Amino acid sequence: MLSMRSAFVLCGLSLLLAAGTSWSVAGAGTVPAFWLANVAVAPQFISGIALMLGAFATPFIFTTDELGGDARWDFTAKSVQAALWLAAVTAFMLQTAARVSPVSIEGIALASVWVFFTAWVALGLSRVAPRAANALLVAWIFVLPISAYMVVEVFLTSPAGGAGLAESSAPQAAALRETVRWILNVSPSTGMMGALSGQLADGTEPSVAIAVGEIVVVGAALLHRIRAD
Repeated sequence: MLSMRSAFVLCGLSLLLAAGTSWSVAGAGTVPAFWLANVAVAPQFISGIALMLGAFATPFIFTTDELGGDARWDFTAKSVQAALWLAAVTAFMLQTAARVSPVSIEGIALASVWVFFTAWVALGLSRVAPRAANALLVAWIFVLPISAYMVVEVFLTSPAGGAGLAESSAPQAAALRETVRWILNVSPSTGMMGALSGQLADGTEPSVAIAVGEIVVVGAALLHRIRAD
């Protein structure tokens, strides 16, 4: 059962997400013109806020004693509840955004799953590796896809990349395309955006199988580490 403090923090995070949603879907005349957001990307904006809150704000839901002192099953149950709360709020806000910007139910569901998983991983890392948690999350969310983009840019500047990565017949092009596709599917930032738009940054469709596989493997490893803690 979540404590009163945890419930209040979750309510605060929900209000922050609601404020971002209200701004992103605001129509002309409701806010000054220079504050207007592009409603076409409202779902992506809302998901981005939810992802950042899930990754970097959820550890503040619990006290230091709760993060490190609770029995492992108590902590697991609390972390799942907190992550589910944020995911449910995200789904509701995305449904609101769907009124002004087209987004599929499947996209909303997968984006909410990404928020849940990211928040739960962040909470788990805050318990088992508190000093490295933020660095690992930054690498997972930002560094991984950025590194893929940089490798692709290097390839495009080479003689083999003159025709572009998608059209290149060079031997290394196929392996690079597959590597980039996997990276875009396993990173929460690019995976979530691909789920909402129906297309990853490389033009391919997001793979639910890869995302589910990552959730199973990483989730099992983190649960094992929590149990051994």
